Amino acid sequence: MKSIGKSYSPLPRWVTPAPFEPPHGCLLRLAECNGLAGIQEIRQFTGLSVGNIKTGKDLEQLAAVLHCDIEELMANATIHKNNARAVVGGHVLRPGADLTPLSVRRVCPTCLIESSYHRVWWDWSFVSTCPFHSCMLVDRCSCGNRLSWADGSVAKCRECTDGDVRSLTTEPAHPRMTAPDQWAIDRYVAANQVRAELLDDVPLGYAAELVRRIGALDLCGYRLSWPQLTSSEDNRNARIRGFELVASNTVETALENAYAGYLQSTGDPSPSLGRMYGWFYPWFLGNGGARLFHRVGEILFRHAGTKIQVTRRAFSSLTRAGAGSVLSASRRTISLSEAAFMAKVRHGTMRKLLLMEGLIRPEKRKGVPVMVDPSVAERIARDIADAFSLTDLEAHLGIRRKALLKIVRHNVIPFWVKGGIIGQHGYLFRRAETMKWLEDLLTGAPTIQIAPAGAVSLADAPYDCRIPVITLFDAIVRREIPVRGILSGDRNLRTAFVDIKDVVGYKSRLRATRSTNY
Repeated sequence: MKSIGKSYSPLPRWVTPAPFEPPHGCLLRLAECNGLAGIQEIRQFTGLSVGNIKTGKDLEQLAAVLHCDIEELMANATIHKNNARAVVGGHVLRPGADLTPLSVRRVCPTCLIESSYHRVWWDWSFVSTCPFHSCMLVDRCSCGNRLSWADGSVAKCRECTDGDVRSLTTEPAHPRMTAPDQWAIDRYVAANQVRAELLDDVPLGYAAELVRRIGALDLCGYRLSWPQLTSSEDNRNARIRGFELVASNTVETALENAYAGYLQSTGDPSPSLGRMYGWFYPWFLGNGGARLFHRVGEILFRHAGTKIQVTRRAFSSLTRAGAGSVLSASRRTISLSEAAFMAKVRHGTMRKLLLMEGLIRPEKRKGVPVMVDPSVAERIARDIADAFSLTDLEAHLGIRRKALLKIVRHNVIPFWVKGGIIGQHGYLFRRAETMKWLEDLLTGAPTIQIAPAGAVSLADAPYDCRIPVITLFDAIVRREIPVRGILSGDRNLRTAFVDIKDVVGYKSRLRATRSTNY
């Protein structure tokens, strides 16, 4: 038995740590079996302080007093790493919020009837029932005085001689109340009676607080600030409701209630992620966000994305983690810049294309970037790669550039992206739309092997017949100038022919009509 330098006096009797009994719980039984009035007397004999033991200190000395290995005590000891983090059995708790103070001691009378020792989870503030016996934990002795860590017995307080909590009639606990406690205890003892998959990767103490916050959000609705839950009943109800939503994977219910309340309260036409859920999102972000609450972060991302355009920067940890099952099943979006890069166009060009299809809002909002469905960006990228530029279209139609610019600028041929502005994207023409326009223009014309005598191609007709190209194409569309034939092979304006007499005749009729009108 190794000494660590602190003096202690061996007690005539000692106890063996029981399953899931914390080291400070052993002090109660140690006092009782040695006939001492309380923990203070234990300290006088051994120098062991319940405050130190309860925070993971002096465990080696306690092991010496109990004649056991320190590993037996470490298994259920609560080791305080700092003021914000404690570890018990490998599970992380928050010392100031998840652990009851020395002035509070709670027990399950029925558990003590079965085996009289303290259970480690009775010290967790988020556990208020005994799920094994479906009853509420008690914090008072049968004599009416409060139980505390100054007592000299597990089953009674130090103020009376014949009190016994095991004689108390327990208050029944509804299964809804015991479910979150059963989940917490099951997780600690590695059982699987109650599970909540959304919490599997969240440290125990933080998971319990997340459950309470979600419950409060659903019960209290939208509020600008956190609704202070001052009574134990309010906190218990919040945990009950929160666990129901988390266990059933319906956290969206609380988010939707909060968002509806936000709209009703503010009438804000431009909600943002930081405001639409009231106090909840700032709390979520300030306590680890999607990095800590990964799966709930996915749900929050998905729900917010149905209401507003959410920047991925707010949920960057989901992207770094590869976006889990919930997010990958939902609609992931990319930024406008990413969409533009994918399609190899300018940022402004991509915005115009999306506006043309009504896929994004027309106005710009500071702090709320435009987000794009990846499938839309991929489709646009394919269309752009397949589209004709002005140079491509000139070659495809077999027409001179000057004539082509005239029919483009007069909207004779449909364009997809308007060009002609220095420093911006050039014209783009969807291949399918261009092919349809050409086919409609040439419809009904027969295929020929050689150019007919007295004919001129549509590409040369404006120059050879001295007719404006717009006038020529308008006459062809209205079938006042017929296309006499198209050479076999490529079908374009260079291989399609009109009769020069037809063009001259149309010009004469057009002049006559104009002179009559004047």
